Amino acid sequence: MPVVDTIDIIHSRVAPHFAALDGAIVEPLGGGLINKTYLAASHGRRFVLQQLAPIFSPAINHNIAAVTSALAAEVT
Repeated sequence: MPVVDTIDIIHSRVAPHFAALDGAIVEPLGGGLINKTYLAASHGRRFVLQQLAPIFSPAINHNIAAVTSALAAEVT
């Protein structure tokens, strides 16, 4: 079974959906016990990306979207 390089996946399958990640340098961030976390830096901006562990249901994405929206509303 081939080893999947998550950083390659971020560049090939995630970054194309987000213009801010164009040409990003991606590296592991921290040493979490459950999720894999990465720091992406591009054009003077930094982003934290997480690969959720398969123990979580896909429904967790609704919770993540709700929290993201609430945080964005507080910032603007």
